[in-house]
Amino acid sequence: MAMNIPPEENPQVQQQEAEAAPVQPEVQAAAPAPEQNPAQAVEASPEKDQQIVEAVAQGLEDEEISAEDIMTAVLSETLGLTPRGAQSLFRLLMTDLVEDTAEQEQEQEVPPQEGM
Repeated sequence: MAMNIPPEENPQVQQQEAEAAPVQPEVQAAAPAPEQNPAQAVEASPEKDQQIVEAVAQGLEDEEISAEDIMTAVLSETLGLTPRGAQSLFRLLMTDLVEDTAEQEQEQEVPPQEGM
């Protein structure tokens, strides 16, 4: 399913794709290489994880990257999608999440009807 993006959003999408690019190598580095011994990858993982978390936290704080950039990079790398496809999937998933959350909030706000 392809999502049509209005032309006025294209520069923003290109900018976000460019911003997401620096995150991808860090995401790739977190996954063990196929030729690596899994036990070695697990031993090195906590330090590498901490470095990645700190780099991403700094990027978020400096507003160099956004959560959408990070998730786009992760979806792109994990599922083999293009950055634009991964961004569309992320937006679709977020829309679904927001709708589910709104439905749950509405259900909690409506008191049960007694005597019916």
